[in-house]
Amino acid sequence: NVLIQSNSAPGIDANFFVSGSISAVGTTERGASVFGGDTYTSGSMHSGGARFVNVKEIPSSSPYNVLDGDYYLSIPTSGLTATINLPAANNNVGRILIIADGEGNANSRNITIDPNASEDIGGSSTKVMSTAGEIITIICVGGGWSVVSTNQ
Repeated sequence: NVLIQSNSAPGIDANFFVSGSISAVGTTERGASVFGGDTYTSGSMHSGGARFVNVKEIPSSSPYNVLDGDYYLSIPTSGLTATINLPAANNNVGRILIIADGEGNANSRNITIDPNASEDIGGSSTKVMSTAGEIITIICVGGGWSVVSTNQ
């Protein structure tokens, strides 16, 4: 185990560098890292390797409530018209979600992204994905969600 502490005064950045991978005892993934909370940077954070994120195909029931660990959601549109319920914006400022038409049928089985309560997404009460193969990236901006990009 390695403990990294800084003798810097509060509010002063402390730097540390790792050459190679950071491993955590008890994990089966090579180079896995475990941090006991959120990790914040006051500058840029660069990775010299691949970045792995949580990719989830949601269950084929609707609506689906976005969970804390969700990042990339693949929606199985062959058997349902899906509604994705977003979490409250006040607890998720800066959070990014990617929502994808996982089976290319959103043109006939729409995916509705529904913000919490009276919050909005891109200025509207809901966002409907209605193009086959559509992928949308959204970010929480505090009072609601903004569309960062879409492939349509």
